[in-house]
Amino acid sequence: MGDQQSGVPLVDVAYNDVWNNIAANYWEEYYIGSNLYSQPFLPQPGTGEISEDPLFVDPLNGDYHLQVNSPCIDAGNSNSPLDPDGTIADMGAYYYHQNNGIDENILSHSNAHLNSYPNPFNGATTISFSLNTENTEKAEVEIFNIKGQLVKTFSNLQITNSPNQEIIWNANNFASGIYLYRLKTDEGVLITKKMLLLK
Repeated sequence: MGDQQSGVPLVDVAYNDVWNNIAANYWEEYYIGSNLYSQPFLPQPGTGEISEDPLFVDPLNGDYHLQVNSPCIDAGNSNSPLDPDGTIADMGAYYYHQNNGIDENILSHSNAHLNSYPNPFNGATTISFSLNTENTEKAEVEIFNIKGQLVKTFSNLQITNSPNQEIIWNANNFASGIYLYRLKTDEGVLITKKMLLLK
């Protein structure tokens, strides 16, 4: 909708891919006085905008899922809710499910708990966990980047029956992005979760 006082079209487009667009694709309604006008306009890249081929799977046949190398992956507003795979929101109607590349072999363990807060975080986050001491001798928390590379290990963790044991990960020297953290014992990997570092 335009500005009723000046007649200048108001266009606020953010976090979109405006690749290969022409003015005829968009129409703007606006007022001059009490008269309503309509005209085509061409949106210009703004906050979070890109102008690249989105690399849809098969747009001619209506398949607008993203290919693995699409520039729209993780290109949405970082303040939006994460995609179901725990990564930054993608542009478009369909998110691209990203595999973190870590062979987890997660065990079913009803007595284990793992969480982090704040999440997303800036600088440092507190990782809380709890374990039952039965049949468990050693525990550690491992942190991986989104490529599956191990970047930090907290080992020799004390195991008690009390809940909400805590460790602090200071990530000031690490790049922004998605990280995976997992609770591991001599039984194997019990829980794996994701967290988002924003700077």
